[in-house]
Amino acid sequence: MKKLLIPICWLFLTLSVAMLAGCMLGPKYSRPETTADGDQGIEFLDQEEIDLVITDINMPYTKGLELVRYVNTKLGTKIPVIIISGITLDETKDHALELGALGYLTKPFDPEVLLKMVKSVADKN
Repeated sequence: MKKLLIPICWLFLTLSVAMLAGCMLGPKYSRPETTADGDQGIEFLDQEEIDLVITDINMPYTKGLELVRYVNTKLGTKIPVIIISGITLDETKDHALELGALGYLTKPFDPEVLLKMVKSVADKN
């Protein structure tokens, strides 16, 4: 069973994304794991095997872009990362993709677009 990590600091967004993933992906993914901030997300990634990370950019402690960099340089594995952010600047989006993010959605986002991104990752694995 695949694992999904969602280190997002806003409770509402965390629960919304977790519910979307849990309800709509079916048995391909286990119940999503959530952490309160980027530091906890990194600790979790160091201890668990994760198949996909969905994160925000603005989180306490370790920011989302730092998390993308960590996933793609320090872990030695290629874990897909999807960013959901209120930051709409093209430079930020481009930087996230350069760092290795699989996708970048701006808030408010269409849950169907997120679901398609997550399903494409699930189908590849």
